[in-house]
Amino acid sequence: MAEQADVPYMVKSDVASGGSYNYAALCGIPSVLIERGQMGGWSPEEVHSMRKDVRNILCVLGVYDGLRSYSNYYPMEIGQVRYQFANVSGLWYPAKKPGDLVKAGEFLGCTKDFEGNVLESSYSDLNGVILYQVASLQVIKDGPMVTYGSFSQRRDERKEKITSYWTKRSDSFLEQRRSELHSEMAEKWLSELQALLPEQDGRLKILDVGCGAGFFSILLAQHGHEVTGIDLTPDMIVHSRELAQEEGVSCRFEVMDAENPDFADETFDVIVSRNLTWTLPNAAGAYKEWSRVLKKGGRIINVDANYGADDFADTTGLPTNHAHFKVGDEMMRECEEIKRQLPISSYVRPAWDLETLGKLGFGKFSIDLGVSGRIYTKKDEFYNPTPLFIVCAEK
Repeated sequence: MAEQADVPYMVKSDVASGGSYNYAALCGIPSVLIERGQMGGWSPEEVHSMRKDVRNILCVLGVYDGLRSYSNYYPMEIGQVRYQFANVSGLWYPAKKPGDLVKAGEFLGCTKDFEGNVLESSYSDLNGVILYQVASLQVIKDGPMVTYGSFSQRRDERKEKITSYWTKRSDSFLEQRRSELHSEMAEKWLSELQALLPEQDGRLKILDVGCGAGFFSILLAQHGHEVTGIDLTPDMIVHSRELAQEEGVSCRFEVMDAENPDFADETFDVIVSRNLTWTLPNAAGAYKEWSRVLKKGGRIINVDANYGADDFADTTGLPTNHAHFKVGDEMMRECEEIKRQLPISSYVRPAWDLETLGKLGFGKFSIDLGVSGRIYTKKDEFYNPTPLFIVCAEK
């Protein structure tokens, strides 16, 4: 239940008394206490978020028949929790605020008397985050001052779900990419990419992130570039190698996490990606890593869409031979459920992409919102109902 709450942290409570959730736990009933905001100030935004959390919990438990809402956070579990209590009564002057990260030995605040003399100083004894602290000026002896905790190692189950999902879709994905390579779509996509590639003699060293069955990788390799494709789903890499062999091109394909590419700094001239970033739990972290492995003057070419605004389970308006019908309603609902657990689904794109890349130091951008009109001129098996965009950023 705690994992469904749209909050940054979740803490296992060892408090044995006080509060209905403690009593429920003593009775053997799993319970959570959702805390949001400060000083009991119930803003409309906080009330809406609370309602959304309860609804998401009911959806996951099967009590409410519906889809969970989008989340901004994937709650990190807090392990060791430190509750620091005052040894003296006095005036509390915090040096941190809730949500601040702290290091072991870092000053957290102090208690002073009415003349300003320091009676007691508080220091962190671990690396972690401030969870909450007393907001009033006065503290009393043996009363609370500040609480903080360390981060526990938590397996990100979202990536496992994402990999499992695309493993189930890998065979149909191979068939579609094979057909796409021998259709007019191949020439259209190649034209789009070539218009954005840097102008330089010789072949470019290109990284295709989230390569799937290798469509972009094969297209670019066919035109003389040195291409490496990476994907988190092993079956996709198997199929990309198979398809490259069929097409008689030389590409390197590796199973690798798009958020943690295992390459040296400034390895590639260009990074390309199609329909990947919307699937990433930490898309901002991925952009940061792509910047790291990109050469100075290199370019990121990202083709994606604001999929968070769409419902994948809704297939109305699609042609009968579309891939979504071959996949089936159950698979599309599974994809929709995964998507709603990803923070990127709640962002407005590509505005979010520009802001994120700008913070990473990219200075030159081009945004193309008309690519779908040029690529999908008819509603066939390749048709994408969600308008695509292309973000091209130069480092």
